[in-house]
Amino acid sequence: MSNALLTRPEVIAPVAEAQQQNDHRFFDPRSPEQPEQVLGIETEAILRLSRAATALGALPPRVNLGLYALPDAVRLVPLVQEMQLGATLAPEDVRPYRKPIKKLSMEVGFADKAAATAGALAVGIPLRRALNRKIEREFPVRAAEAIDKAREAVASIEREVDFVASFENPKEQFVTEINALAETVSTAITQQRDRRVRSNVQVEAEPETPRGIAGFFTKAVRKVRSFFGMFSRNKLAVNPEITAYDAGAGIEQTLGSLSRNQGAAESRFPMLSKLVLDRLPSNMPLTKDRLALVAPEILNFLFSTSPDDERGNRLIDSVNRNPHELRFVTRLKKHYGRYSLEGIQRASNTLLPAIRDVLPTEGAKVRETFAQAQELLQRKQPDDEVIGDEESATAQPESVRKGFRNRLKKLFRKSNR
Repeated sequence: MSNALLTRPEVIAPVAEAQQQNDHRFFDPRSPEQPEQVLGIETEAILRLSRAATALGALPPRVNLGLYALPDAVRLVPLVQEMQLGATLAPEDVRPYRKPIKKLSMEVGFADKAAATAGALAVGIPLRRALNRKIEREFPVRAAEAIDKAREAVASIEREVDFVASFENPKEQFVTEINALAETVSTAITQQRDRRVRSNVQVEAEPETPRGIAGFFTKAVRKVRSFFGMFSRNKLAVNPEITAYDAGAGIEQTLGSLSRNQGAAESRFPMLSKLVLDRLPSNMPLTKDRLALVAPEILNFLFSTSPDDERGNRLIDSVNRNPHELRFVTRLKKHYGRYSLEGIQRASNTLLPAIRDVLPTEGAKVRETFAQAQELLQRKQPDDEVIGDEESATAQPESVRKGFRNRLKKLFRKSNR
């Protein structure tokens, strides 16, 4: 019955007519191409960083939503340029960008899909056309509000920008500190394994039993393992391999040393100390047992910028062969509140390399990029220019407008693909 309805001429005629006219009052134009670069940074590198950050799940929900929308937001850059030049946008100016604009708002996107679906029944055609007119009419006002908030957010990170710009080569500094931290953690883990083996201690090194429901399951698992271990004929007294518990103890030792000796930490890891370690809550429940449970992901983070490090690869493989006793739960439970285990595992391999890729090789470039961002977000008001005689009143705003447009074009190069 529904198929017969959708094939009736009086139903499909309005949609076919709108498509034939192709005036984009009902159908959205094709999305514009993404810029090749944004503020001198490769667009693809920025998008890789946003994907890795959202996969981690540690950011506030509103920030995550903004990062999800970033691929569509960068498509609006040319339109934002015109706005910041002080141009008055007509509906025809906004129309080519209507599709990415809809994707930036969940409410608008839902209403658009509902109207498009209802278009098969003809009643949705005027609804979607009305929605499209509303978007074209209200976008300049909504965009100006968003730009004001972005300007405030950019201004709030100026101190951090100055700090990163103080390094001669921020990219090299970041990679060097990550590799040094990985080496420190690796040494502490190996030393923990050696002490355990010399002391003739069993595999799990008698880790503490957590409290609450996790403690109940831990005791139950240990009893089951102990029972079936009675029938094992080839059981080793001491496991010579590096275990997840060795990794948890080594990681805890390293973090504890860095938190107790802040002066030494700032000397060895100035960038990580300022931007990461100093921001960690002092009451974080980082016990050896919890660190052992997530040891594979932590080690993936640390060695992600040096994937060819054989020592790191052997360490990760050994921990995976000798996991935490409750690690099997991760094969059954994939989501923990807003955190996704698969997302964290993906981010553990991609986040730090993505940060490395967006960092420049010159400190001055960081300050330059920040200044360009401020210039882009600062609305240019031709009426505020100093006007002399009648001739300059007509010539000066145009010259200022062209100069500002040329500077913006240098910030965003469109892709030729």
